[in-house]
Formats: sequence, C-alpha cells, structure tokens
Amino acid sequence: MTDAVDNAAAKMRTKVSELGGKFLTRTRDQVNAMREHVAKIADGDASLLEPLQQVAHMIHGSGAVFGFADISEAADLLERASAETTGALPGGDLTAHRIAAQRLSEHLERLARALQCVEGSAMVPELSAGNAP
Repeated sequence: MTDAVDNAAAKMRTKVSELGGKFLTRTRDQVNAMREHVAKIADGDASLLEPLQQVAHMIHGSGAVFGFADISEAADLLERASAETTGALPGGDLTAHRIAAQRLSEHLERLARALQCVEGSAMVPELSAGNAP
C-alpha cells in the first residue's frame, strides 16, 4: 500500500474506534434506562415492551458492527424476549407482568455484564485492517 492509502486507513480505524467508544457510552445509558422500563413493566406497564425491543435491536446491530460480539448476542436475546412478551401479557395480571419483567431483567443484566467486560478490559476493539467492518 502507498503511504496515502495507509494514512487514510489509519484515520478510518481511528474514527471507527472513536465511534465504538461512543456506542459503549450510549449503551451504558440505554441499559440504565431499560432497567427503569423493566421495573415499570413489572408494575403493569406493558407499553414499554416495544421501546425496549427497539433499543435492544439497535444495540444488537451496532454491537455487531463494532465487533462487540458478546454485547450484540446479549442484546439479541433481550430483543427476542421482548418480542415474545409483547402482546402476550394479559391486562391486569400483575403476576404475569412480574414474571415477564424477571425474564427481561435476566437478559438485560447479561447485556450489562457484557458491557462491563468490554469497558473493564479497556478495549474498544482495535480495528486493524483485518477487523475493520
């Protein structure tokens, strides 16, 4: 490769790495917001299932793009659990809401642990030429 191509590739890797760091920060904030959603679902508010599913879907896709396989996989499981629960909760059955919220919470905490592992290792995947999306 020429120096110009190498320089452009290095700039691209740096930019993607920066975006990956922003994704982790945003995801941490979203996990905290989703915890509040799950608590409200446990209290009977099924209207938050669809937004929960949508955010999990975005994290799933973005995590894959940035090379955060564990985050992406955990978000996929949360997305699926949310989708399966949407429309399946009987109105007014607080016990069913709490059971669903417990299941969602387990998936959400798996996502939180995956996020902590990536942040704790201080590794935004080094996007070498072989790892670039």
